[in-house]
Amino acid sequence: PLLPAIFMGPQGLFGGAGILSPAASLVVDVSCVVVLARLRRPSNEQIWLCVGMVAACFDVWLTYHGTARFSVGWYVAKLGSLFTTSIVLVSLFVELTALYRRTADLNFILEHQAHIDGLTGLGNRRRFDQVLETECARAGRGGHPVSLLLIDVDFFKRYNDRHGHLAGDDCLRLVARAIESAVRRPADLPARYGGEELAVILPMTGQEGARLMAERIREGIANLDVAHVDSACGHITASIGAATTMATRGDQGHAWIAAADRALYQAKAQGRNMTCEA
Repeated sequence: PLLPAIFMGPQGLFGGAGILSPAASLVVDVSCVVVLARLRRPSNEQIWLCVGMVAACFDVWLTYHGTARFSVGWYVAKLGSLFTTSIVLVSLFVELTALYRRTADLNFILEHQAHIDGLTGLGNRRRFDQVLETECARAGRGGHPVSLLLIDVDFFKRYNDRHGHLAGDDCLRLVARAIESAVRRPADLPARYGGEELAVILPMTGQEGARLMAERIREGIANLDVAHVDSACGHITASIGAATTMATRGDQGHAWIAAADRALYQAKAQGRNMTCEA
């Protein structure tokens, strides 16, 4: 007796003009099902959305035919409505989780590629500059030495001119692998400085350690035994300039590079295939 008059008739809420509301909802739901079913390659989200729309059609149909409130049909319709909403929300959550994972994986790949030289697989110039500044500042705070090696492949332009750029690229990859084999500490950074010039940053390494590492790298490159007829040695070799600093500021990296560069040119002037220290 306490229910409003609208619920007391045989059709309840959907009598007379009230039929337009469920009819419109049913048309929309059926149209969505048809559109989603016609997709050639639906995503997981669209498949679950189609399931939810089918449940929504039953929801409208049961609600319309359940003329009395709190009847079995009325409760089934409410459960169908809850099921529809849950399906859509779960599908969106699953799709969002998958999208987040793909985005995280792509960001990891991009971050990795942003610091790796595409040809040699070593650190690129950006990575080199970042580590250079960090290690200079760290050396100043900790009062320990840090060393830099600049490595130049001897007569590389002649090698390129004779064998072509593809062979030159292969040669640089071999040289990079030889440097990686010699550099064993995780903190050490081998990088491509530019062109045929490569570099290695050696944290907490003094002059003697830098000298030993430079000789290990130089011998490793020579032992590749890559033929180079335009070189006096007959095979690929490298000249290396080494510099050690006890930097007090991160901006002293440029002076450190200049010192290693002068040592590199000294090695070239003295006949190449050798190491000189700043």
